[in-house]
Amino acid sequence: MLVAMSLRGLMGRGAGVLLATAAVGLMATDGHAGDGASEVPLVRVVSHANAPVDVAPPLALAGEQYQFAVRYMGMVGAYANMRVERLQNGALSFVGDIENTSLLRFIFRIKDRFQSLTDPSGATTMQTRLWQEENGSKRYREESYFADRVVTLERSASGERTRSVPVPRRPMDPLSSLFWLRGQRLHDGDRVHGAVFANNRVFDSEMRVAGREKIFAGTRAWNAVRLTVHFSRDGHPVTDVNATVWVSDDDKRIPLKAVANTTYGAVSATLTR
Repeated sequence: MLVAMSLRGLMGRGAGVLLATAAVGLMATDGHAGDGASEVPLVRVVSHANAPVDVAPPLALAGEQYQFAVRYMGMVGAYANMRVERLQNGALSFVGDIENTSLLRFIFRIKDRFQSLTDPSGATTMQTRLWQEENGSKRYREESYFADRVVTLERSASGERTRSVPVPRRPMDPLSSLFWLRGQRLHDGDRVHGAVFANNRVFDSEMRVAGREKIFAGTRAWNAVRLTVHFSRDGHPVTDVNATVWVSDDDKRIPLKAVANTTYGAVSATLTR
């Protein structure tokens, strides 16, 4: 979810969508979509010495729930909630909800939900769904992930549109990429590489362990791992979007804070509970 915030800046859909945690998908409503789990890990990990590191599975536990305060231009503009659920068919469901504060609703109302559906291990995105409600305008979008393409559906007051987007390799969605990141060993200097799908395009992400420090989130101080996140596309760096993410320096790897620098300015999300 926190890494996903910076990818929303790549989409250029306005500040409201930027604060949401989404990229989006198509197929059956029971969560079955795509062509099965990938046999190859969707991320690659290398050490500070550029040596390959064994890839661990994603870290996602059914029942996890977190709330974040989202700040923009120095004020809390919204609250975001994230939870992990195990569905009856065995799939994992990552859900992110965001709604702006009552003060800002007088100006512009935002109430969005993003859902990522993966295989039972959490390793492979099968489908994503986005429900947007922004200032009375509603929009729904789905994406279905396959090895060679992502099929999208968009539905709004202006009609329905589908599209098949070829991809060079199977990507992750932004929300599930966080769970891949949490599962890795995260030694200082390690770099986690992966392909992420957003705005009908594939972006290459590099998440580097920049160090360890103590930060305050919620009601307490935490020992945290600090990671920097950068993106590129077709071999060219994306210079106007990057992020810093902090997770707890323990076996739970709780997402504590993220700061995303985007074309709209800096947006931060900090754990409240």
